[in-house]
Amino acid sequence: MKDVVIFNGNDGQTPQAKMFIETLRDPEKGNYEGDIVIISTELSTDYVAWYESQGVIVFQRRITEVLDEWKEWLNVAVFEHIRMNSPLKYGGVKGYLMSLISEANDSRVGRRYSLYRMLFKLYTNLKPRWRGQMREEFDLWHRKHMSKLNIIPFLQANDKRWDRVMLCDADMVFQKPVSQLFDAVEPRKICVAEEIEPMIPLKEGGSPVYGSNAIVRKRYSEWHDLVQMGPNARHEVNVGVFLGDFNTVLETAIEWRTLMLESNYQSLFYCHVTDFLHEQDFFRLLRDKDKEKFKDLGLDNIYHGCNAAIEDISCVDQVFVRKSNDAIPVIMHFAGGVWQNFSHIKNSYDIPASEVISQ
Repeated sequence: MKDVVIFNGNDGQTPQAKMFIETLRDPEKGNYEGDIVIISTELSTDYVAWYESQGVIVFQRRITEVLDEWKEWLNVAVFEHIRMNSPLKYGGVKGYLMSLISEANDSRVGRRYSLYRMLFKLYTNLKPRWRGQMREEFDLWHRKHMSKLNIIPFLQANDKRWDRVMLCDADMVFQKPVSQLFDAVEPRKICVAEEIEPMIPLKEGGSPVYGSNAIVRKRYSEWHDLVQMGPNARHEVNVGVFLGDFNTVLETAIEWRTLMLESNYQSLFYCHVTDFLHEQDFFRLLRDKDKEKFKDLGLDNIYHGCNAAIEDISCVDQVFVRKSNDAIPVIMHFAGGVWQNFSHIKNSYDIPASEVISQ
């Protein structure tokens, strides 16, 4: 079997990528000798040269080629602009205006849509400076939330070059042979790892995405019975790592893109002040639509150290171990910025990217 490990990132993720590559290649850790690929929306020339010097295949494609004309996404852009620039946590006038945008497609407040259009004119016509800033913020948003979609043109350009494909975030380290994960791949299955919290309200010790699921079920009748909630429902699926056979990964990525960008669900990107959806939520919807296709490898294999999960992980001699069962996960994923809790990771991640490539 020929395998490939793909991760996404731009210039700024190079400190994380350095540790990713080193631990993946380390014979005492990931013990991986196959191809490594970075898919990027924008890498500077010096960074391309550095990655290639590390034996990493570089694939670049600007996301605007995926989203086509950004102006079709102005509602998302305005939402992100206000969210990023509100001086208080959704407070004051900006918080109110944001709530209008988040409710723009709610039929019960249809009259407020005209206020949204007025706000749109304010940002795009009356304030050119804000318009330029809004475009920059939107570019940042789609680089962060859409960059994994570059796996589609990359795999299409390398048809059947590999048998099994793994797609990762850059903010993770490998602790045991990655072959353990590839060997778990089954035909027509996508291997994932679910997060630790049950699908119950956050205030009851549950998942932060419970509210997002509730919105999807309420707004779209076709999802009401598919999206399961409650203590016995499957947990959030973290999109930081998934793998499968070549065809299944490509087909799933295309389905994911279609659900996010080509279906009638764009309003979910700005449907609520706090419970709006992003790319991982749409991946979860795919799982809920076809649960048998998604195989949970468990936190003993892929540990997503976010939210409540951080309480069950300890670091002993720079090795991450689960407190509950002493398991050493194959992958430790520092989701949600929890890397700041571990000094040796923080020291590496805090090195400026420009210094990493000059070392």
